[in-house]
Amino acid sequence: MIEIGEKIEGDVIIEEDTTLEGMIVGNVTVTGAAEFVLRGMVRGTVTVLENSVVYLHGTVNGDVINNGGSLEVYGMIKGRLFRERGETFIDDNAMIQSK
Repeated sequence: MIEIGEKIEGDVIIEEDTTLEGMIVGNVTVTGAAEFVLRGMVRGTVTVLENSVVYLHGTVNGDVINNGGSLEVYGMIKGRLFRERGETFIDDNAMIQSK
């Protein structure tokens, strides 16, 4: 498991199990069989690809696109949520600016 606690500027591709407690200023793509636990913040678009898993506990200042993975939203999305494919769960306490 990779743990990111600092600020990263630029687009990131998550290919291994990763926990973010810091911030990514850029787009994030989760691919393969990777698991991404977002406890910090992403200022960009988060894309969930086939076979990947995302647990969103933090904040996304941008859109979230589920394109074939498993997405669970417990935190905040300050953008749009696109459920194109895959499975999406939205907790009752989650906040999504535009469903």
